[in-house]
Amino acid sequence: MSGPDTGDTGPPRGEWHCVNCDAGAACCYKDSNFGGSFFCLRRGEQREALGNYGDQISSIRVFGRARTMIYDDRNFSGARQRVVGDVGDLRQYRVAQKPDHTWNNRISSIRVQYALFRLVGRPRTPRSDGWA
Repeated sequence: MSGPDTGDTGPPRGEWHCVNCDAGAACCYKDSNFGGSFFCLRRGEQREALGNYGDQISSIRVFGRARTMIYDDRNFSGARQRVVGDVGDLRQYRVAQKPDHTWNNRISSIRVQYALFRLVGRPRTPRSDGWA
């Protein structure tokens, strides 16, 4: 059974019913559809390098008042994309700056930031060139 890395928090699957979810968080999973090993970051946290997760993320869940900025290089550089809702399969989303590539197994750094709005219900369908 897969679970969080030591020191990381947040449930990996299903609905997240927690106290203070409005504060926001995001979880990144090695497998599509929020499966496999994962790590979670609270709003305001970031990782400039992802260690064993670098170029290994296949899905992302975003909770509460958070948005996630993903980058295809370490140190918050290279192509980037804002994610405001759950993404179950990053193979479905192209890198706008590199149209021959998808975001699957491409993320090398990440920031979880404050979102000015909160998604209610299912997130809207992303545009063909990415999210938000």
